[in-house]
Amino acid sequence: MSPTAVAAREAAIAWQICLSSGDATDADRRAFERWLAATPLNQQAWRHLEAALGKALLGLEPGLLSATAPLRQSLVGPRNAMRRKLGRLLLFAGVIGGAGVGADRLVPLRYVASGIVTRTGERRRIVLPDGSLMELDARSAATPAFSDRQRVVKLEAGAGVFSPADLAGAPALRVQTVHGEARVLSGSAMVRCDDARALCVALAGATEIVLPSGRTHRLQAGGSAWFGQHGLAVGAAQPHAAAWRNGQLEVYDEPLAQVVAALSRYRAGWLRVSPEAGALRVTGLYALDDTDRALASLRHTLPITVTRYGGLVVMIDRATRQA
Repeated sequence: MSPTAVAAREAAIAWQICLSSGDATDADRRAFERWLAATPLNQQAWRHLEAALGKALLGLEPGLLSATAPLRQSLVGPRNAMRRKLGRLLLFAGVIGGAGVGADRLVPLRYVASGIVTRTGERRRIVLPDGSLMELDARSAATPAFSDRQRVVKLEAGAGVFSPADLAGAPALRVQTVHGEARVLSGSAMVRCDDARALCVALAGATEIVLPSGRTHRLQAGGSAWFGQHGLAVGAAQPHAAAWRNGQLEVYDEPLAQVVAALSRYRAGWLRVSPEAGALRVTGLYALDDTDRALASLRHTLPITVTRYGGLVVMIDRATRQA
């Protein structure tokens, strides 16, 4: 592609972001019309961009952006910056051909029908019907189901800290995942649900893990365990696993790939790490609400390169050794 064509494409992207931001003025629109009429190359770049963006929007399931859809409810309202970010992400997704992936970077689309869904970078504290507390990490999905006979939260994605209200005769607060169940008997516990397994950390009091096989294991305060279809693995105490409640990521000798996965829950856009860099071990404390600062800290303490493409894509690779 010639330099002039690249410039036209970049200008088209800038105009699309401006016009879709909700803040465009009449002067902006007149300036856009002048730019569009200036050269056939500008017109071609604009047509290509509109076609690409249309493909991204068509990739969303019908109804996801309807007036009553959970995704729309998550994006509308006074958060103009969120809407602008969605426009940029959808636009970029169209350019790279990934239909629907832009919207998913703001809200996990697989779980928009869940009772409560947190966006990228959002933490939420919810008081449950009986007074119990649920604190959800970013990009989490949970559906409470409470009655006189049960206190159940179905955790479908992400992580939460669950603190049952101390009510006489009340059943245990049950946190159900596809990998098994955590029954918070007292105190509080964090449960994280990954694709392959779930993690439970008893932050205070006692929590009982129930595997799909029916096997049970009780954790006392400070205890942790991974569990799933392949059994249960008791781990070391890791109260720092819930540091995200305070906007921090605290890790001790963990692979960089795990750190990047945690930062991705707080960064709109695409954060990717190569297998070579992902295997590096990391110990440190990082700010989840300032992922640029966290990436800079990682770059200064590890043999890695951090390359940005347009502000929406970040690639992390292992640095090559100098001769």
